[in-house]
Amino acid sequence: IGGSCLYDYHISLARAFYCIKGKKIVLIKKLPISIEHCSIWCKKFPIPANIYRIDGLDADTTYEDIQIRCRNQTGWSPWSNSISAKTSDPQRPTAPNFVSIKACTSSTLHLLWSPPFDEGGSPICSYEINFNVLIQKISLDINNNTSAEKTVENERKIRISGVFTECVLTDVPGDTLFRSLRVIARNRAGFSSLEAFFPDIRTSLPTTWYLTKKEIERVSQLTCKYIDSDFFHGTVQRKVRLEYINELKIKFSGLIPDAVAKDRRYSK
Repeated sequence: IGGSCLYDYHISLARAFYCIKGKKIVLIKKLPISIEHCSIWCKKFPIPANIYRIDGLDADTTYEDIQIRCRNQTGWSPWSNSISAKTSDPQRPTAPNFVSIKACTSSTLHLLWSPPFDEGGSPICSYEINFNVLIQKISLDINNNTSAEKTVENERKIRISGVFTECVLTDVPGDTLFRSLRVIARNRAGFSSLEAFFPDIRTSLPTTWYLTKKEIERVSQLTCKYIDSDFFHGTVQRKVRLEYINELKIKFSGLIPDAVAKDRRYSK
């Protein structure tokens, strides 16, 4: 080691691209890869000093001209003899990292995460969001004049194509508990990662702006002339549907939109 301690390594290799011409396998080109400053005390995994793990390589791929040199206080050594190696078949990626909930309102959830450390030898092509929604439902027994409240847990799934690492769930119900929020990564080889879990969270109470908006949407889809509603007064009243819609729109125009209200809260 030249009379001085080794404190750095430099690894060089090349990704080989082959094609079939006739009955022969022909090398088209080599893409050089250089890994500098893989210092023995700055490694991701606690492995021996004479071993280095190279991440991010493609599966089922030949890498050639693999060489290594080391450095002491005097300088770099010559390059070692070169070898070649072929990576194994694709595998399942590791779970996504650093999951977090950036924002939660009465109608939206903003989720963030980072790509897996190990893609499994194949690029990540999509993510999948899974979650359970707990909804309170009241059942009425007319014969016995009784009511009972029960919790219904609905499981939902959202597929996100591409390499985007965030998702905004919109138009979610207010004052609702979201459980088992989780994200998985899927690589191009078709393998799915383990799940990464977000913390359970309950959305805020629905705002008057949101409730009025949903009521306008509901009533506008109807075709009847009259409608029975308890939206304004808490007791059911019959109104002309078109007049009721105009009344809702007048009230809605004077309310602060949720997006503006949220920006005001975060700016304080």
